[in-house]
Amino acid sequence: MEAIKIKITAATSADIVPIRQLLVARAEWLKQQGIQQWQQFATFEQTHQIESDYHNQVLYIAKKANTCLGAVVITPPQEFDCQLWDDPQGYLYLHRFVVALEAQGLAVGSKLLRFAQEKARQEGQGLRLDCRANNEKLIEYYQKIKKLKPCGIRNGYARFQFDFE
Repeated sequence: MEAIKIKITAATSADIVPIRQLLVARAEWLKQQGIQQWQQFATFEQTHQIESDYHNQVLYIAKKANTCLGAVVITPPQEFDCQLWDDPQGYLYLHRFVVALEAQGLAVGSKLLRFAQEKARQEGQGLRLDCRANNEKLIEYYQKIKKLKPCGIRNGYARFQFDFE
């Protein structure tokens, strides 16, 4: 499939419900694939973190017209990040990076990653992300991305980072 024109912006309050629904759909898909990532988002009620992300102004959405195709949270180091990295400062962290099932293959994930890279670069930071170490498909996806460096596994999570000169 070819890439489509999408717009990535800070999420609005109207975007919260579609993003929460997107997380639930992806969590269900992951479960069906036998991947234990994101089971904390198995129901709509469990996606309340998205509201905090919105209020903290770290939630971004990828849209075509009014359709939510993906979302990402870009934050300074959180408690979870400090458990995975010895040196958490100097980086922004990707969380809740999700692409709609129907948008797979449309380069939405790549565009969200480039958006996050540019945001980190503008802030003079590197960019880090992680996924469950048993999520082979996602690890394979990340390994294909130019300049995304694998940083090993810690606490059951595969870690990756972008560094900028």
